Amino acid sequence: MSGGASAIGWQLLWQHHAGLALGVSAQATALVVTTMMAGMTAGALLAGRWLAGGRTPDPRLLYAGLEGVAAVTGHSLGWLREPISRLDAAAFQWHPALPSVVLVISLVLVIGPAAMAMGATVPVLGLLAMRLDRPVSRLYALNTAGAALGAVWVPFGLLPTLGVGGCQIAVAGLQLAGALACLIFGPGGGEEARPDGGRREWVAASGARRMALLTGLVTFLLEVTWFRTIRSAWLSTVDSFAIVLFAFLIALAVGAGLVPRLRRRGLKVANVLGWSGLLILPASWALAHFDAVRIPTAQLDWKPLIWLGLALVAMGPPVLLLGVALPWLLDEAGATEGWGRLYAWNTLGCALGAFGAAWVLLPVLGPGWLAWGTGLGLAVLFLRGHPWPWRAGIVLPVALLTVPGERLISASALLHQPHRVVAREHGPDVTTAVIETRQARVLMIDGYAASGEFGVLTAYMDAMGRLPMLLHDEPRDALVICVGTGQTAAALRDESAGAVTAVDVNPAVFRFLDHFPSNRAVARDPRVRFVTMDGRAWLRRAPGNYDVITLEPMPPLFAGSNALYSVEFYQLIADRLRPGGLAAQWFPMHLLSPEHARAVAATFLEVFPESVLWIDPSNSDPEGTPQQGILLGGKERRGWEQWPGFERAARSPRPLGREECRGAIALDTAGLRAYAAGARLVTDDNLLLTHGSGRHLRRTGGNLPAGETMKAIRAIQLRDSHW
Repeated sequence: MSGGASAIGWQLLWQHHAGLALGVSAQATALVVTTMMAGMTAGALLAGRWLAGGRTPDPRLLYAGLEGVAAVTGHSLGWLREPISRLDAAAFQWHPALPSVVLVISLVLVIGPAAMAMGATVPVLGLLAMRLDRPVSRLYALNTAGAALGAVWVPFGLLPTLGVGGCQIAVAGLQLAGALACLIFGPGGGEEARPDGGRREWVAASGARRMALLTGLVTFLLEVTWFRTIRSAWLSTVDSFAIVLFAFLIALAVGAGLVPRLRRRGLKVANVLGWSGLLILPASWALAHFDAVRIPTAQLDWKPLIWLGLALVAMGPPVLLLGVALPWLLDEAGATEGWGRLYAWNTLGCALGAFGAAWVLLPVLGPGWLAWGTGLGLAVLFLRGHPWPWRAGIVLPVALLTVPGERLISASALLHQPHRVVAREHGPDVTTAVIETRQARVLMIDGYAASGEFGVLTAYMDAMGRLPMLLHDEPRDALVICVGTGQTAAALRDESAGAVTAVDVNPAVFRFLDHFPSNRAVARDPRVRFVTMDGRAWLRRAPGNYDVITLEPMPPLFAGSNALYSVEFYQLIADRLRPGGLAAQWFPMHLLSPEHARAVAATFLEVFPESVLWIDPSNSDPEGTPQQGILLGGKERRGWEQWPGFERAARSPRPLGREECRGAIALDTAGLRAYAAGARLVTDDNLLLTHGSGRHLRRTGGNLPAGETMKAIRAIQLRDSHW
């Protein structure tokens, strides 16, 4: 179990490091998974062939050695993250296409050794199973169950308490502990003969390799597709990802554990796969309607467990049956080279499924049709042993009843009122749409209302661009990270910026800009340059500096967003600002717990010691509590009473005058320091906002925390005599 838990732990850590070193993107995520799977494939093949040579060493020593290699080399990406990041930046400046080459080579060299060692343990586990007189499927089930536990242990236990560095040590320690336990308690014995010839003939003749490849392909197609569906229904938080992964892996583990019993009953693995395909159809339909589940406020503390129960009920049965195939084939192979080959074909299928789903099938079909087609294909291919009329009588009604509709899946209440879908695009990593209701036009990203035109409620988006421009003496150019509906980019352009660079990791955002009139045709302005890239990657890679940099990332509680609120990220911004330059950071009080709001303010102050908090006077809840703030800061001391930009002409009418802008500064530099005093800083290591405390914010529908944050701000205002 320790091997499975540590393997999933390394995968999560590698994805984190790759995102920081090379930029968050679907390409980077898919390549991490693909490289890991390819390494495990190579390791399983090489170990299986080597072990098939007639005599083998003690499998306890071999297993312990392989786990030790993985525990040590697993640290490599973390250790080498900064050098790889610098190499990536240099490659981009040489030629914009070269970072892709750097990405592939870096991952192969750095992740490859640990992945190969983990893959090589599979045929060794087979030898241990034979020494224990147990089927291979039993150890495979325990290993997969360990991976399921690791999927929740790492994000909910290790990362919040130990941070990334401590988590790496804990994962490596667990791996070494498992190796030591194998040495002490594993079955002993010296070398023994291992004739494999007859078994290799079975492997070659039975079509088992094709089935292993197919089950790996289908498993990862479903995992990627269903996760896209669930994060639209439950928001893109660490919680939802961990719950889906745990439910998926524990079902695979149970399926593997049932293999000996199913084999004794004379079942055929092909028929089991057929029934799995049939069950995928209603499961996919149910997952697509999870957004309709409303958890009462009194039960919000139990929300993660309720989500887990729903995921297990929907996904568990089909994944359990799908999980029968590979351990079944491993039991029948019964030989080291057979185990290595079957596992290699399965992991190759996993890599093809992950990459194919994200980059080929999801953009064409969307998650609903892809899951439906996968289930239907399995049912038609593998429901054997029954007459065609009988099969058609079951499969066709289920398929027709579960045909995916065109509705958008969303946790947002906006989609539970009459609306029209103006545009939609399924990308490699997100589904982006524009919807129109009676009150607003909204940009939806994976079911979340990321931005929109809500009248005065979204005036802060314009202010994100105007305020730093109006505070600057003579701004020449500006950078906006995370574009949304383009209102911030338009404000930067209209306030005399000679050039504006707009960076967003989602290219669909740029294609949808013309659907939002509030940006005043910014997409067709030659002064505005649009770049599809992770914001951190752009700051590292591209040469040149800016007078103003603004950013409005996805909410801090979303998976991956911590990297756009950390000390390290703000330092990148500061390094790219010219003397006198200004940064503007979105401060969403309605989405931050009081402790996290103070942490964001303290982190911003750490890098920009001369900062203030501006609160939008036009955006408040029905009780009159302000919801949206903007942190404005620079490295040099400045007078916040001066707004020289008002002496310049603007291309569009300014929503607020000089005195209104000045009066909306809720905390000056001294007040902001008092408010943030003692708060914990957000870093790339502690992942405070996505893995830290204050998890009640993920209970969608609960009380919003802006009121508590405003109480603390008003207490500072009352204490200071000049307010």
